[in-house]
Amino acid sequence: AQVCELLGNWTENEINTQCLKQLQAVCNNGSVLWRMFDASSKYPITGMSYGNNRDLGNFEQCIDLNYESYEENVVGKFCALSVAIVNIFLDPIPNPFAMGIKPKMLAQVPSVQYGSNLTVSRNLKAATDDFSITLLSLCVPEACTPREVGKFFIWGQLENISLVNFVDSVPCMTKESNTTFEWGDIVFVAFLALIFLLIVWSTAYDWLLQKLKSETRHPILLAFSLLTNGKKLLHISQNNPEQIQCLNGMRFISMMWVIAGHGFIAMESVPLINYATIDEYQDSMKMQYMASAPIAVDTFFFLSGFLLCYGYLKAAAKVPPIKQILGIPMMIVHRYLRLTPALAATYLTAITIFRMTGIGPMWDAVALPMKEQCKKHWWSFFLYVQNYVNYNDICLNHTWYLSADMQMFILSPLVLIPLTILIKQNKTKLALHGLFCLTLICVGFPMLIRFLDHNIDKLNNYLIGIILGVILRQYKSERYPFTKIGGRLSYCMYLLHALVEMYWVGLARTPYYWGDYMIFYNWCGHFVVTMLMSAIWTLAFESPMIVIEKFLFGNANRRPQKRGQD
Repeated sequence: AQVCELLGNWTENEINTQCLKQLQAVCNNGSVLWRMFDASSKYPITGMSYGNNRDLGNFEQCIDLNYESYEENVVGKFCALSVAIVNIFLDPIPNPFAMGIKPKMLAQVPSVQYGSNLTVSRNLKAATDDFSITLLSLCVPEACTPREVGKFFIWGQLENISLVNFVDSVPCMTKESNTTFEWGDIVFVAFLALIFLLIVWSTAYDWLLQKLKSETRHPILLAFSLLTNGKKLLHISQNNPEQIQCLNGMRFISMMWVIAGHGFIAMESVPLINYATIDEYQDSMKMQYMASAPIAVDTFFFLSGFLLCYGYLKAAAKVPPIKQILGIPMMIVHRYLRLTPALAATYLTAITIFRMTGIGPMWDAVALPMKEQCKKHWWSFFLYVQNYVNYNDICLNHTWYLSADMQMFILSPLVLIPLTILIKQNKTKLALHGLFCLTLICVGFPMLIRFLDHNIDKLNNYLIGIILGVILRQYKSERYPFTKIGGRLSYCMYLLHALVEMYWVGLARTPYYWGDYMIFYNWCGHFVVTMLMSAIWTLAFESPMIVIEKFLFGNANRRPQKRGQD
């Protein structure tokens, strides 16, 4: 109603012409005006005394609004904006810096100050220490912006408020948002279609060989076969003395732990009706399993170092040091080809079709920054140097681990080659003592503190894994049976779980209630969906590339294989 009363007093300097026409059309239809107001936030919002500072309105009701009249065609546009609100009963302190807002922004952003008579002052530059940043949702005509009409939508609700300052806004959305294909989307969809056709063709070829009971099969033609790759994924073997079965369990359990920790962070990103209880919850004993979730990533570094050393000592047992040095480039190429296909598919999903897979009041706030970060830092992403080049603006934040792991892998020959020399000279204990000393240096060197969560501070975990690799390779005597399937999926699970959790955040429509059951419930959902997606990712991108890479570099028999050899 406030908007309609003031329409006649607005000028083109205050509001654009098209917006003014659409507002007039809305004001001439009480039903449409009510639906638009009803879909917008009401202030005070529910749960403010319990820490809730976000209201998402009614998203679907707003974007479903489509009103056609002889005057104008009006489509509902959902906008969310952050508003700095100061209560009128608090003693004002004339300090423009108290709100943590830049003076330039305070000077340029229009603000309104009013009492019961709604008098307006457009150049307010003073603020107070006591304020709240509240996320409010507005339903406006498509041609309007929240800054043009937002203040009038909430005026009548703020009689106890002395300041409304529009601090920040997130992208507005209509029903047609994120529905237009860009050239990158088309290329990636075509690529996915090609992968799908390869999977169908390879699987059909494999099935035909089985029906004909053919004894010969070409590995490259079966690289994308769901039958062959599925059997490899689900195959359980406890008779291979070179496999340490318990490590698969460590990897899988750690992956579950990582999903739980990142899911906890995701819950803090959505509106919570009882946000004030989070601090108390984080200090409780039952929360410590979540607070220590970062240790799970240390497990990955440990396993990576261990498996590298364990396999390298066997492969290099009879290889001269010179050949080991000359083989370093190919060793790095193998590692790059092992990690990159599934990672590249995740990257391309993030910058193309991910934004089109959902819609919600917070969707663009999740999908668009991720897309822009990844497009901006594509080269550091694929060179695995994000944790140094752009560590404050990482594309797919959880992939910092892959950058750190790749860098440690590249540095590993500096440790592994001297190890093989000492072991060949029957100086294994000397090698272990040297590794222990190097680990202690990495733990105690104070300069490493500045690299926290980015790379070198995790080198001690990597070295401990190498130490265990030496011990088990040289002194092993027992085998440990455990499930392998989860371990085989863990890499793709790590790549995809953050996208699953961001998808959930972007789809949020209403505030959630923070509690033990909700945390466990969300973890179950994130875990199951991540498992299913990672199985698809493994069969489509990871397993085929392993076969192709072995074939290209001569690690697999190029001749047709007999069934059962693989």
